[in-house]
Amino acid sequence: VMHLARVTINIMSLGGLALGIGMMVDNAIVVIESIHRRRESGDDPVTASVIGTRTVGGAVTASTLTTVVVFFPIVFVTGVAGQVFGDMALTVVISLSVSLLVALFFIPMLTTRGFSAGGEIPPARDWKRPMHRGFRQFKRGFALWRSWRRELRIPVAPFLFIYLLIKLLLGWFYLALALLLFYVLIALRWILIQLAAPVWGEVVKVFRSVGNAFQRSIASLTETYRTSLHTLVSKPLPVLFLFGLLCIVSFAVLLPRIGGELIPSVSQGVFNVEFTLPVGTPVERTAEAILPIEKSVRRMDEVRMVSSRSGGELTSAEASLRGPNQAVLTVRLTPGGDLEYKENRVAASVRALTARVPDLEMLVTHPALFTFKQPVEVILKRDDLAELHHLAVQVRDQLADLPILTDIESSIRPGYPEIIIVFDRDRLARIGLTTRDAARRVQTSVLGNVPTRFREEERRIDIRVQLTEDSRRSLEDLRQLVINPDQPIPVTLADVARLELHEGPADIKRIGSTRSAVITAAIEGSDLKSAGFEIRSILNDMGLAEEYDYSIRGQRREMEKSLSSLRFALLLAVFLVYVVMASQFESLRFPFLILLTIPLAVAGVIPVLWGLGIPLSIMVFLGLIVLAGIVVNNSIVLVDYANQLLNSGVPAGDAVIEAARTRLRPILMTSLTTVLALLPMALGVGEGVEMRRPMAVTVIFGLLFATLVTLIVTPILIRLSVRERRRK
Repeated sequence: VMHLARVTINIMSLGGLALGIGMMVDNAIVVIESIHRRRESGDDPVTASVIGTRTVGGAVTASTLTTVVVFFPIVFVTGVAGQVFGDMALTVVISLSVSLLVALFFIPMLTTRGFSAGGEIPPARDWKRPMHRGFRQFKRGFALWRSWRRELRIPVAPFLFIYLLIKLLLGWFYLALALLLFYVLIALRWILIQLAAPVWGEVVKVFRSVGNAFQRSIASLTETYRTSLHTLVSKPLPVLFLFGLLCIVSFAVLLPRIGGELIPSVSQGVFNVEFTLPVGTPVERTAEAILPIEKSVRRMDEVRMVSSRSGGELTSAEASLRGPNQAVLTVRLTPGGDLEYKENRVAASVRALTARVPDLEMLVTHPALFTFKQPVEVILKRDDLAELHHLAVQVRDQLADLPILTDIESSIRPGYPEIIIVFDRDRLARIGLTTRDAARRVQTSVLGNVPTRFREEERRIDIRVQLTEDSRRSLEDLRQLVINPDQPIPVTLADVARLELHEGPADIKRIGSTRSAVITAAIEGSDLKSAGFEIRSILNDMGLAEEYDYSIRGQRREMEKSLSSLRFALLLAVFLVYVVMASQFESLRFPFLILLTIPLAVAGVIPVLWGLGIPLSIMVFLGLIVLAGIVVNNSIVLVDYANQLLNSGVPAGDAVIEAARTRLRPILMTSLTTVLALLPMALGVGEGVEMRRPMAVTVIFGLLFATLVTLIVTPILIRLSVRERRRK
């Protein structure tokens, strides 16, 4: 299905598979546990499989659908989040749909299949049946031949006899081959058992002792849980007050203190260092300045490969952005280990080496993710170019004082030197020249002219005629340029024009038909949300008005857009989960009680995010959306069984306690399988873990806390709801 949907193997699709692995076995666990319980009550395998599957079939279907529908709102997510989560959503939906079919049809079939113990060989008469069948077919063919007319029997007899004989012999041959293979396998099995008997006996003892210890622990835990739940159900106010206090502290106190970012920074093992020397520096001097830095970086143990490029080609698209005074150093690190630590260490060494070179500035950049080069992007607006230049310098200096910002760069750069030639038309007229003639003569002398091309096979090489480099090296050489070489009295350019040296604009940006300056910066030791607040505070103190004098874009704007879409997706997922549960229970009360598990689970995640310093990002919101679908699964199983007991006439208190006690084992097992499947992602195993860890931590701790809520709060709410209904 992934191949048909054109989903590749990437970080997000593998994350979806890792998430689906933990949830795929949940359905099978619930079905097998129900069948096992029926077997313990004395039912035969077929009856236990049918009744056990029928008992939990509705709950398993509803729990799977609640997880599947939470990924449907991702279709409406815009921005980066919508582009990233499509692969993950598809892989999870596929894996869960297949797991539901396996749990409802394949697992019950397997539980009814029995194998003879001890490897007994079936009775001999079973192996004689194929031989008797071959004889019967031979007799039927012979009887058919005798029923024919005499004139047909004689010519057909040899061919029919040969055909029936070959068919009989082939049947016996295949039977003998099958018997030989069967006995060979039996012999190999016996040999393996004899060889592995000592070790296998010890392994069986170990597993049996572990299994018995696990069963005793579950039995003891179940009894302790039943006794404690009876006390909590009879006195529910302290429990409800404790969980309510946790919700208030989490949402009102801790949530505003958690930072925010678009996506976690991913260490890709490669980064660029952009060097800039004063404008006018020739490319040879630029390459010479960064050569010692390149050699020092190449000798570092963490560095795998280094490449550099000085200046920019005139024919390239970046010619207007990179001049001869700029260079780029690309550093690729050795794979494995903590790539983020390696990047920081190498970047710090490059900064120290750069500080030794006078007038050399540097900027560390990483390969852009989702078209964003730097996380912070401040856009300043002014109609006057000089005023815009002054404002950009002020803002850049103010932002440089923030310790959380590094590698600050402004689009307003020093311009390249240019010479403006102002011709004296009267003097040009006296020597019979026009401004066009003089300008063309200067252009031909400096830039040259291409009168013809040299052709070599398919190549055409320009032949350029221009002054020698010594004759056009400086401004004084340009002043002494003769503009009338075909006349007897030479006239220099300084005689008919005034030459002025100016600084031209390096780059003029227009955003929304307004001249703008873009200031970018990287964040260090903070998050995007906190950095945005501090930047906005500084700009407001300078008397600038947001959206009029400046705007903050880049990753922050995309973060607000993506998080807004994800909030809508989360609310829509909760609504769809409620609809699925309402259609399953044919009630509005029980689905609402189950739905209370979601905010309580989120309340348990917030302190963990705050304690671990994980900011809110699209990965955390994805974890919350996934959490909304899977935390209700355990509650559905519990509430469904409690509802069955209530409908059968069991008192409310006994029904709640019995349902919680019976479903304790499958609830714990399903939760642990999902947690263990996501544990490698949370511990940081493999590359790209920076993007997967926030989602894994959110789902793991949310599911653990939701399991506690399901086992304690949900039975109390069911008991209170049933009591209130009976009073009415």
